[in-house]
Amino acid sequence: MKRSITAICVAAIAAIGMESGIGALGGVALYTDSFAAWQGATGSYSTCDFVGFPVNTQITTQYSELGAIFTPYQGPNIVGPYSPEGFLEDGYGIDGNGDVEILFDTPMHSLAAHAPGSWRYQLFSGNTMIYQSVYVGGAGVGFFAGLVSTEGFTKIRFDTFDFDDVYIDNVYFSTAPGPGAVGLGVVDLALARRSRRRG
Repeated sequence: MKRSITAICVAAIAAIGMESGIGALGGVALYTDSFAAWQGATGSYSTCDFVGFPVNTQITTQYSELGAIFTPYQGPNIVGPYSPEGFLEDGYGIDGNGDVEILFDTPMHSLAAHAPGSWRYQLFSGNTMIYQSVYVGGAGVGFFAGLVSTEGFTKIRFDTFDFDDVYIDNVYFSTAPGPGAVGLGVVDLALARRSRRRG
């Protein structure tokens, strides 16, 4: 029986691409190759697509009605048509002039982005970092990476190498853990119980 539960847990983790990352938060599923899989795990979500703003507009509170504030953490977040190849979703995005930081007025459980380049996600509860992903993306364009968390976060950073600029095409986020997170919590619980029994 224990072996079958372990096999089910391992299969579930493999299916959702869980990353343990760094920090106190264990219930995070990282999706690095499928927007559709992230959408299925998330359910409904909001989008910041940066379309409709003049080039060189600084993005700060324009998405506050969605509960998201972009801070000038390492520099202003500037709208630009980085290149038709760079922002493949709609031709527009932001240049973060360093890392990009977003504050949320309610805890979020899910976030994703289409973006050129490479970055890692850092999740915060208040000012305490609770999770850091591995680096995702790559050296080209059109990459996608998202995550679903069983624990809410109120701030996220797109962190990159040595203060390089972070370019973001679209950002997607949701307050609801989504149907995929329920299964993730079950996997976490089963693994925790198994670990306690061994201890």
